[in-house]
Amino acid sequence: MRQEFDNELAPATREKMKKNLVYLGIFSVIMLFAGFTSAYIVSMGDSFWVKFDFPPAFYVSTAIIVLSSIVLEAGIRLGRKGNPKAAKILIPLTFLLGVGFTWFQFKGYGQLVDRGAHFRSDILVTQGRYGDFYELKVNGKYLEVNANEYLIAGKKIDAAAKTDISQFAKQLLKADTKLPASIN
Repeated sequence: MRQEFDNELAPATREKMKKNLVYLGIFSVIMLFAGFTSAYIVSMGDSFWVKFDFPPAFYVSTAIIVLSSIVLEAGIRLGRKGNPKAAKILIPLTFLLGVGFTWFQFKGYGQLVDRGAHFRSDILVTQGRYGDFYELKVNGKYLEVNANEYLIAGKKIDAAAKTDISQFAKQLLKADTKLPASIN
């Protein structure tokens, strides 16, 4: 049975089939990421999209994963060219770079959590809305939020004022929304 299958197709035809399957796989991955990119761009235009600054640890982890790919490829090529000593150094180095990548990913997600970006939130949509609307007045002027910028009377506030307002607004999260409230 196996011999009949091996003799059924010419080796050149079999290689062409393998190459076409690889091209199909690459095209599928490109289309998948194109779809993700499109969804990301469309979602960014929505007002519900949460915007935050990208933690520096993610830039470092990206550089490490690119470097580890280069080191792994170099190790494999040197090993195939008859230099096993270089391969024995570069392959474990790839593993160590992978550990570094993982560490910086955890650090980056920790920085996101520290900034208030969580995977899970206490927002629960039960009636088709995201919560009650409220406004904050600072020194008699309304606080405006535009992406990551907080504005008072059209002027961007500094980090210290943003922290003070954030600390003040935390008490609103625990307020009973069914009762009228006045907070000073």
